[in-house]
Amino acid sequence: MRGREPSVAVLALVCLVAASGMVQGHVPEHPDASDPVAVEDPSVSRVFYLDLGPEDVAVFSFEAAAGQAVELAVNQPTGSGVGPPPELVLVGPGLPNGTPPPEVPAEASDGVLRAEGDRQGPAYEPFGPSADRRVASLNVTAPASGTFHAAVVAKEGAKAAFVIGSREAFSAIEWVTNPIQVLEAYRWAGQSWATIAVPGVLVAAAGALAASRGIGVPRPRTPREGLVAAGGLATLATVATVLTQAARATAATGWTQAHLVTGLVAGLPGLVAGLHARLLAAGVTGSRRDRLQLAGLAALGWVTWSGYVVGPALVALAALAPSSPRLDGEAA
Repeated sequence: MRGREPSVAVLALVCLVAASGMVQGHVPEHPDASDPVAVEDPSVSRVFYLDLGPEDVAVFSFEAAAGQAVELAVNQPTGSGVGPPPELVLVGPGLPNGTPPPEVPAEASDGVLRAEGDRQGPAYEPFGPSADRRVASLNVTAPASGTFHAAVVAKEGAKAAFVIGSREAFSAIEWVTNPIQVLEAYRWAGQSWATIAVPGVLVAAAGALAASRGIGVPRPRTPREGLVAAGGLATLATVATVLTQAARATAATGWTQAHLVTGLVAGLPGLVAGLHARLLAAGVTGSRRDRLQLAGLAALGWVTWSGYVVGPALVALAALAPSSPRLDGEAA
């Protein structure tokens, strides 16, 4: 790449630092509600998306030490077809006397706390933009050490998101794949795959058409540049999806300060897409310098949730492939 281009690796590091400070979202999971789920660390913030049938009980088990904070909640998406609010039950040592649900593997000495389902107004979630309603919560200090069981009890069929913990901690794989989990959450909430995908597909298609004609963006000249351009189009699709989902959620919640966070979630992929275009304009070859730049761009894409994993993977492929006439044309 010719000219005095900004170091993509440096930009990746800057965005990594910014992202590590901004993370406040839950680690999303989609378990089978019919099987008990063991939660390794109840202090780590996680959300489990559930589809419950009539009289279903989803059970989550975890260890807690005496004096440890236990934070539990149940949310439901806005819209129709989500079912009535389920009940949240906590069973464990030292809690008040009560009768646990028969599906919970409780000890005879365990007590029970209950939170009846009661929908609150919709709240805005900024990271995977959405609107949901808190229907039950329990925030307690464990009175004794031992095994605790949280149960989400559906009187009728219902969609419910069980939330546990407040400490943010992502593994590298959880961070990179989070955008895919968010798309699955939209589907769980009742949106069709077409509704979810169309904005991104349309924007990517428009970008591809513009690039093929050299309108406003560079036209790829080699297969390597084609990989980089495809990664950029996937990144543009991310921006379109985030903004579309934000608009959809805002219709239910109105404007909140949390929307500023969504601006960052959409803005960082927008920056990454701009870097794709700038690097393509400078020209991409199989030189060591160019391939290092592409490796940095791929890392930046994964760090900033750009391109739904696929976009950065395409750029990484362009970075790993050695120089050859097949990839770089006559310049190889």
